[in-house]
Amino acid sequence: MSHKALRIVSLSLFLAIIILLPAWVFGAENATITGDEVRMRTLPTATGSVLVVKSLDKGTRVEALRKTNFTDTIDEYTAPWYRIAHGVDTGYVFGRYVAPDAGVTINVMDRASEPYIVHFVNAGLRSFGATDAEIIKRLGEPVSINKYKGAGIFEDLSYHRLVYEDISFEMSGQPGGGGIWALLCTSDSYEFGGLRVGSMVADVKRLLGEPTMTNDVMIRYQYNAGGDTPDPYRKEGDIFTYYEALNAASFRIVDGRVTEIALYNDAYD
Repeated sequence: MSHKALRIVSLSLFLAIIILLPAWVFGAENATITGDEVRMRTLPTATGSVLVVKSLDKGTRVEALRKTNFTDTIDEYTAPWYRIAHGVDTGYVFGRYVAPDAGVTINVMDRASEPYIVHFVNAGLRSFGATDAEIIKRLGEPVSINKYKGAGIFEDLSYHRLVYEDISFEMSGQPGGGGIWALLCTSDSYEFGGLRVGSMVADVKRLLGEPTMTNDVMIRYQYNAGGDTPDPYRKEGDIFTYYEALNAASFRIVDGRVTEIALYNDAYD
C-alpha cells in the first residue's frame, strides 16, 4: 500500500472514531428538553433545599436514564421525574419538560440501584455550606461551639459542633477547620429535598422508599455522640434509617410524623 493510500485509510479511521466518540463517551441522546430554562436538580423534587445542577434550554438533547416510580403535580401538571445525563452532569428534570424520542422506553427507577440516599444527604449538607465560616455566614453566630472527643469506636477522633436553637452541625477537627459531616434538625424551619420536621412518614417513604433499618443502634449512638442533646434512648418514637455507602439519612417518627432529621456523610469533603 502506498503512503498516500495509507494516509487516506488512517484519516478515514480517525474520522470514524471522532463520529463515534460521543456515543461512547457521553451516552446515547434519546430525549429533548421542551421548556425554556428548565432546571436540572440534584433530587426529584421542586421544593426544599435542593441544589440546581444547571439550566437547560428548549431543544437541548439529553440522555434520559430512568424515571421515578412516583409522580408530582406542579402547576396542575402531573408527571414523573426523569433522571437525565447532559454532558458530564446528571440530575433530575420534571417530566413535563422531557420528551423521549419516538419508540424509546424509559425504565422506572429501581431504588436499590439508584443513588437516592447519596443525593439526598449531600444536597442537604451542601445547602448550608461545607465549613464553619460558610454555615455561620448563612445562619449567623451559633448559640455555642462545643468541642469534644469521640467515644467508643470514635475515641481517636476529634469533632466540634455548631449549635443553633433548632439545628446542630457536626464538624470534623477543631473549630475553624475540617468540614461538615452531619447535621441534626429538630425544627420545620428547614426542608431537605421536600422533607422537613412535620412531614408524614408516607412522604419519607414516597421519596426514599422503605428504610434500610428501623431503630438502628449505631444511629441512636451517633445522635448522642457529643453529649449536647438529650439521650436519644429516652426519646419516644421510631428511627427510620436509610444507608448507602458512607451516607445515612435518619428520621425520628412519632405518631406518623417526622420529629427529627439527621444526615451523615463520613466521606464528605
